[in-house]
Amino acid sequence: KSLNTSLKGIVNSITFNNYTYSNIDLNGNFVSGLYKGQVKANDPNLKMYFDGFVDLSKKSNIYNFQINVENANLKKLNFVKDNISKFEGDINVDLSGNTIDNLVGDVFVKHATYHNTKATYSIDEFYINSAFDQNRVRTITVNSGDIVDGVVVGKFYFNQLQKLVTNSLGSLYENYKPIKVNKGQFLKFDFTIHNKIIEIFYPEVSIATNTVVKGTINSDNQEFKLNFNSPKITASDNTFDNI
Repeated sequence: KSLNTSLKGIVNSITFNNYTYSNIDLNGNFVSGLYKGQVKANDPNLKMYFDGFVDLSKKSNIYNFQINVENANLKKLNFVKDNISKFEGDINVDLSGNTIDNLVGDVFVKHATYHNTKATYSIDEFYINSAFDQNRVRTITVNSGDIVDGVVVGKFYFNQLQKLVTNSLGSLYENYKPIKVNKGQFLKFDFTIHNKIIEIFYPEVSIATNTVVKGTINSDNQEFKLNFNSPKITASDNTFDNI
């Protein structure tokens, strides 16, 4: 943390997530856990430009930067398993926190395109805000006229969300033994899907525009309420209308 130096030059290779990046151009300053400057990647599978700072020197990390992604092959970079997964767009980040469970701030995605095996998806604007009230109840707001609008309110850990849903569904069965999760978790959610965003993550599933998903989950009493309304859902070779 006592390091104080200027960084300028090209990193020929660096390995992350089992992929070796090449041609990384650095131009900035690194001072006691804070990097401020620019990073330009001219890798065959990642062409991007970073400008801003990342401060790891304080109790709560601070991230304030802009990224222009000209091309990112997420399949080649080992981030997804889909045979085709490419992204380009502008990302603005203004966050503080140490883990995904305590991050506060904003993320903007603009003029983005995502391409997978099924289709090409254009995203004009996509905005996420994370905030906590005085009781540490979290509100995550998502706004995008292209994709989805909605909100999640509650106290929860991201890595236990699947377990919460499993316990809530399992409670319908008499002999179900709940998976151990932290007590005091609950959330309410309400989303309206404007585009086929589910296809990005599950190409074999298609959900029609104007699908509404809302509900509540509570870890202590294993409550699970879901209100789902969709004009059409297609999964593999099966199609369901007006669900």
